[in-house]
Amino acid sequence: MGAVCSAAAPVRSPRYPLDSLAQLRDHQVDEAARAQGAAVRRREEASVAHRTAEERREAHAREAASIRDGEQRALLQGELHAVDLARADAWAGAAQAQARGLDGAVERAAASESEARRAEAAAQQQTAARQAEAKAVANDRARWEGRERRKDEAKAEEALSEACRRPR
Repeated sequence: MGAVCSAAAPVRSPRYPLDSLAQLRDHQVDEAARAQGAAVRRREEASVAHRTAEERREAHAREAASIRDGEQRALLQGELHAVDLARADAWAGAAQAQARGLDGAVERAAASESEARRAEAAAQQQTAARQAEAKAVANDRARWEGRERRKDEAKAEEALSEACRRPR
């Protein structure tokens, strides 16, 4: 039987030179994802606040219309007096002021929701950018590891070849 050539085990590859950058990029992705999650929650809260403001305004409008309709029926049936009409006018003014206040609340809530949507979109873009940066480093690491593996294989092959060429 022929002698079997053996070579020493290949030396372990050095550490990836951009490992710190890879860790930083991963950390930045995590931070961006947390910020995006917070932005989504703020937008959801703003949407709920907007819907609630609209519902309050609509409920007020329905209630005011119901009261006006009742007063109008009573007036047509002759059940109201001058004092009742004066009270109705005062109530109508107060109801209009309240409706304007509710309109303002809806507008502010809509503006807050719109701003929250913009912030959410910006956070989503930031997360995508951070993910792209992390992926670029991961791709570079994969290429580097491939080069290192090929170098190690070439060294091991050369060492084996040298070991087999030596006379005994």
